[in-house]
Amino acid sequence: MTQTSKDPPRLEQSIHEVTSRLAEMGRDGDLSTPVGDWTAHEHLAHVSLAQAYFARWVSGDLVDYPGNEAVRTSLPQRSGADLAEELLENTEEFLAAWYANLSEARPHPGFGMLPLIGREWGPYSLCHLLLHACLMADVFGHPPVLRPAYVPLTLPFLWAAIPAMSKREVAERLGGLLVIDLGAAAPRFGIRMAEAGVSIEHAPSADADCVLSTDPATFFRVSWGLLSQTYAMERGLLIVSGARPELGVAYKEFFISP
Repeated sequence: MTQTSKDPPRLEQSIHEVTSRLAEMGRDGDLSTPVGDWTAHEHLAHVSLAQAYFARWVSGDLVDYPGNEAVRTSLPQRSGADLAEELLENTEEFLAAWYANLSEARPHPGFGMLPLIGREWGPYSLCHLLLHACLMADVFGHPPVLRPAYVPLTLPFLWAAIPAMSKREVAERLGGLLVIDLGAAAPRFGIRMAEAGVSIEHAPSADADCVLSTDPATFFRVSWGLLSQTYAMERGLLIVSGARPELGVAYKEFFISP
């Protein structure tokens, strides 16, 4: 499955919803609260700045990101309310730049990671926003931010990330076709592991070596390090089947998310 003409508006709406949740937490939450290795203030500042840089990168302006230490040093100058408004403004700037470059076929890198073509930047932005929003909402005890409908919209970024960020030596050792089945709400796709590396199959053959079955929200959390794959499997949230279940068990062994 590739993006359709309906995806940009759906992505725009989803990005607005998630940034609104982040802005709400910025205005109302105690931003000195630790959220992993950062404070909530640092998460919000990073996400806001990232949106501004995404707008530049998708437009071909390959300026270097200043780094998280630069973000930290600027924090005393900005309140949570200021950061919330800045995030909303930077998101609008990003969306305008993304729409202007949807058909751009030249890949541009972000955060020193894999290069992305125009249409992949919207899914990347949504994924990045969700990662930080989920962490903050969990710590603040807010209702979950992640909706199952968001996950299919992030998949084009995941499809670009898996081949580029998988451990080649693990893929060579395993070999075979792992199919990801997220149910009716998301497209079924395959991850082909071979000596040549890892590739994505959008119409995987029926003779998969292994099928990893789960719901979209669990898959997102496992893929991006918000939930342990072992924990999900032990509780029946993620099931592997087929002749070679070790392929599904090794999903987070070969795909290392940033």
